[in-house]
Amino acid sequence: IKTALKLSAVLLCFITQSSIASLDQNKINDKIDTLFPNAHVGLVIKDLKNNKIIYSRQADKYFTTASSIKLFTSYAALTYLGQDYTFKTTLKFDPKKINSKGILKSDVVISFSGDPSFTDKQLADLLLPLKEHGINRIDGKIIIENDLFPRPAISPGATWDTWSYYPPVSPIVINGNLVSINIQPN
Repeated sequence: IKTALKLSAVLLCFITQSSIASLDQNKINDKIDTLFPNAHVGLVIKDLKNNKIIYSRQADKYFTTASSIKLFTSYAALTYLGQDYTFKTTLKFDPKKINSKGILKSDVVISFSGDPSFTDKQLADLLLPLKEHGINRIDGKIIIENDLFPRPAISPGATWDTWSYYPPVSPIVINGNLVSINIQPN
């Protein structure tokens, strides 16, 4: 998000500080190269009144969608959610249904919120109230709510050979949905 905001700020400064007709492409390119020396930036800015290209950088180069879509996703998230938005992952159970033997006689519900930064440590902390209430067994269901986002979970345009670029959308994210594998001999 920070990179997207920096790039947007750079372009906005150039566009607002000079007339659109006098944009200095070399200055913009130098600024982008200075701020993002290892980035691949492709960009076209057009005047919406006459469809004239005002600025162009690697306009004919193909980029992986995931690289450029981050700009639009970041902008949409900041616009829709706001910069102070906080994801809420919750644990629900009825403490009145715990008997004297520490058996919870009801369901436990975990509602995930799509938090991309949620970790297994946070999950352990989320489950602490079960231990704090002395629960040592659950006679009920453990329900993991996975219906926050509408279906289908796969992009409608995805095909089997491009599926790896379009992972399923789910509110359940733990450790960035990464899996560590440790292989040892024997």
